[in-house]
Amino acid sequence: MLEVVISIPAILLLIVLALGCYLLGRNRGRAEAAAAAAAPPPGLPPKCSRAGSLHVHVRSPLGTY
Repeated sequence: MLEVVISIPAILLLIVLALGCYLLGRNRGRAEAAAAAAAPPPGLPPKCSRAGSLHVHVRSPLGTY
């Protein structure tokens, strides 16, 4: 019969590694989100700066304008 033995130090090591990976990943994700939020949104191109020169056609689901 096959017996599998898992030691307490191995279980504790896995718990510590998992917790460390979780905390490092959370900090990295928060840093990336803060860096992305700090970038300003892009502005309009110079030709489209006037509202009258911007024409948008929206197609309806029926295929007519």
